[in-house]
Amino acid sequence: MKKIFTLLVLLSSLAFRSYSQCTPDTISDPGIYPDTITNLPPAFEGVPYATVIQLRVLRDTTGSVGTVIVDSIILNSVVGMPAGFTYACNPYWCAWKADHNGCILLTGSPSLGSAGDYVLTINNTLKGKLFGLIPFSQAGTADGYHIRIYPKPAADFNATPTNSCKNDSVQFFDL
Repeated sequence: MKKIFTLLVLLSSLAFRSYSQCTPDTISDPGIYPDTITNLPPAFEGVPYATVIQLRVLRDTTGSVGTVIVDSIILNSVVGMPAGFTYACNPYWCAWKADHNGCILLTGSPSLGSAGDYVLTINNTLKGKLFGLIPFSQAGTADGYHIRIYPKPAADFNATPTNSCKNDSVQFFDL
């Protein structure tokens, strides 16, 4: 019975690890990368999209209530994504301990007619201890990220000559 239990634990662990679809970078400074100035890469209608947000959780922070020794940050949701987009975290439960790295993979396939600018709101919860003693939990948001979806490009050009032989030169004209 112990062997079966051990095997089940091992298989479960492997399954959870294989579900993690991004690998955290080695980051030494707390923060979220890319930042909201660099922002997320654009998407194009009809083209599969995938991008990774990297993060390193801070160790402590000072707010209006005092100094909080951070235990973890939990990602609760990402709101405002285009239809058909989703996210996955590493670790898969979307919670990161203080002073650790993690990542979030955003994926989707923008449909035709979905061009536009999608403003994301990342909802999270910081858990820690106020003054290092009192349990503390605070909801927060990360605003400023967006995914811009561009319309599907349409080729419109002509060429001269339209009939040619091997090694002939052809000129293309953008219409």
